[in-house]
Amino acid sequence: MPDLATYGTAIKEMHRAGALALAGRGDGRLVYLDDASAGGTAWFLARGVAAARLCPVNHAEAACAAIARATGVRAACADVYDFLLELAARAAPPAVDVVWLDLQTTRLARPDGLRA
Repeated sequence: MPDLATYGTAIKEMHRAGALALAGRGDGRLVYLDDASAGGTAWFLARGVAAARLCPVNHAEAACAAIARATGVRAACADVYDFLLELAARAAPPAVDVVWLDLQTTRLARPDGLRA
């Protein structure tokens, strides 16, 4: 049986298509997790999403560098929860159309910093 959590499966294709449908053709950013293969970033670029709209996030510097090398899109090197909290705390946050947290977890961060 294939690993259904990898980035090259039909399930991931459906997730990405859903995120793209929600984002539409607006000008807001798409914030999402990506890995060193840059699979998500390459997928969005191949479907005509402007690089300026893409905001991949990964906590590993090596993965962020790999995403940039493969696609030309700069990834945010951060914990995704911290990144989103900082984005929300800005006085004038940039427009974001979609936040896609493509991860498997049962513990989500709360604004008070505690884990649910």
